[in-house]
Amino acid sequence: MPKPPGNICVKLSDMLIEFGLALTIAAAQSDIDRPLPAGTQIEFSAQTLAGSAVETKSLLGTPTVFILWGSWSQPSIRVLQLGPEIKREFPSVKTVGLATGDSREEAGRAARASGVEIVFWWDPAGRDRENSIATKVFKTRRFPTVYVLDSDMKVVKGFLGYRPSDKDSLFETIRSLK
Repeated sequence: MPKPPGNICVKLSDMLIEFGLALTIAAAQSDIDRPLPAGTQIEFSAQTLAGSAVETKSLLGTPTVFILWGSWSQPSIRVLQLGPEIKREFPSVKTVGLATGDSREEAGRAARASGVEIVFWWDPAGRDRENSIATKVFKTRRFPTVYVLDSDMKVVKGFLGYRPSDKDSLFETIRSLK
C-alpha cells in the first residue's frame, strides 16, 4: 500500500489539533446556559436605571426574584409582567428586573413602556455580552431568565429561557421560601 504524501498527514494532524482545541473551549464554556445549582451565592454590583450604584448585598434578608431581560427580547418584556403578580401573591418577595444587553437609556425606555412597577437594575456591561452579569454571574445567554433567591441571596431555582409554562413551577418555588 503506498504511503500518503506528508502534507496529508500534516493536514490531518492540524485538524485533530483544531478539534481538540474546540473540545477544550466547549468544555470551558459548558457551565454556560445551565441553571446554577441550588445554594449558589449570588453577589454582584449593578446600577439603577437612574445610574446609582446597587448591590445584591442590599437585598440580604429579602427573598428575591431576578428577571434577566433585554429590550431586544419580546419574551423578556412579557415576563416582566410577572413582577406585579409576584408582588400581589408574595408581598415579602422583591422582584428585580435586571436589564442586560442594553444601554441604560434603552433599558429605561423599555422599562417605562412596559408599564410594570418593579425594581429595575441595569447591567453596566451594556452590550458587552461576555462581561455581562448574565454571563459572568448567572452563567446564561438565554433570555428571559428568572432566578429565585432566598433571603441569603442563594439560588433556590433558575429558569433559563423562561416560558409561560414555567409559571406554576416558579410560583411553587417562591411558595417554598421560608
